[in-house]
Amino acid sequence: MLVCCNCQYHWTFRETMHSLVSLRLICPACQKELYISVKSRIRTYLVTLSTLYLQLYFYIFQIDSAFIFVVNIFISMFLIMVLPSFYELSMEEEPLWRPSK
Repeated sequence: MLVCCNCQYHWTFRETMHSLVSLRLICPACQKELYISVKSRIRTYLVTLSTLYLQLYFYIFQIDSAFIFVVNIFISMFLIMVLPSFYELSMEEEPLWRPSK
């Protein structure tokens, strides 16, 4: 789960999910606003991209739509449970990439 950069408070799963849904990461212990690190955002994008490749695979091989629906439900539940463990926090908001000069 998430760990505060300021006070080293370990967030619970419920606090993590509440913060991610509200789109504001505020530490429950020290009330500092935190941001998701670039490394974590990239990891999350890669996991999401892999699920899109799976959807493309289903489309190319014309898999039954009922099976796709069930698989999507399980993937969604899995991602909700696993993705919060991928996140790391930082004290300042970082750009995803820095343009070259």
